[in-house]
Amino acid sequence: MSRITTMLVAVAFVVMASAASAAINFSYVSDNVGAGLTRYTFTANSTVPGHLVGGFDMTFTADSMNQLNPSGLPTIFQDNNASIISAGLDVNRDSQFLFLSSEVTAPGGVAFENGTQLRAAFVFPAGSPLPAQSINFAQIVVPTGTGNSIQWNGGVSIAGAGLFYNVSGQVPEPATLALLSIGMAGLLRRDSRLGAGDH
Repeated sequence: MSRITTMLVAVAFVVMASAASAAINFSYVSDNVGAGLTRYTFTANSTVPGHLVGGFDMTFTADSMNQLNPSGLPTIFQDNNASIISAGLDVNRDSQFLFLSSEVTAPGGVAFENGTQLRAAFVFPAGSPLPAQSINFAQIVVPTGTGNSIQWNGGVSIAGAGLFYNVSGQVPEPATLALLSIGMAGLLRRDSRLGAGDH
């Protein structure tokens, strides 16, 4: 195994090991929802058996965030998705938290959205079926291929445990990931050519 390949495997192992040791695994998947938009669906997963995700205090920020507000109604939560549908729009193209506001308790009423931000602080009330080991909790929709990135900052609480874990990070723009992949492929190809020349 070449030196560059060995270093890449070692780096990948360290990243996986540190992610596995965290109490909260914060991840996302992306998909193209048409109209030049990409949707990122965020998931919080408790890695500690018996610890259930019980709430969030989260701010998502992007240079441009798609928000659908038919009739001026806010769509921070899923409450007004019927108005989005009746206006002939696609709810998959709206940045929102993936709950009804009646399913959560928002201390201090912290919840807002605009063209660059989505924010809410909420917990799942006692007796709610929502605290779970893993929860898809937000979708953020941004223009595809514009150099746009999504930053998040806040935390995840564990139901009934009095624990709150800070999380923050950034989603690279897909074109950046493509360039990184091309660069990595070039390094691996160069490395395999150097290895072949050693024989």
